[in-house]
Amino acid sequence: MDNRYPLVVVAAAVVALIVSGCQSNLPDTAKDHKTIHGVVIEKHANTKSYESWNAPSDPYFVLDLGKSDKKHQITLRPSRGVTTDDISKFKNKRVVVTAKYTDGERFKPSQEKNEAYPTEPEMIITPDGSIKVGPMRSAKRGRGYIVYSIKEQED
Repeated sequence: MDNRYPLVVVAAAVVALIVSGCQSNLPDTAKDHKTIHGVVIEKHANTKSYESWNAPSDPYFVLDLGKSDKKHQITLRPSRGVTTDDISKFKNKRVVVTAKYTDGERFKPSQEKNEAYPTEPEMIITPDGSIKVGPMRSAKRGRGYIVYSIKEQED
């Protein structure tokens, strides 16, 4: 029997482990993406609001989903393939966007004591399943939809 056989089996197992371990580092899959229809609206981050604090740029763009209030506008965030300039070309146009929601990351304030940033309460689930409001903490920044494709909607 050839002595290299066990070495080949071990090498194949190592390669399989490496490949399966790297799958979580692969780009987002299409199953995570959503197709969303709406009108692109340009906004400016010139007010002290959570929305402008969370904005990816100035100006920034939201997608109006056609409802009557601001609650139905979602922040559009650029990706490697779709820049803010690309999104700006669709200002005031009805579009179809392929995007993935991101919850952002908890903002880490600097050591400066005078820094202003929004806060939100920590929501704690107790052992009995009820929700308790915990201490205030910095809000998340970067929430919105990362745009992977955008095109004008055909009527």
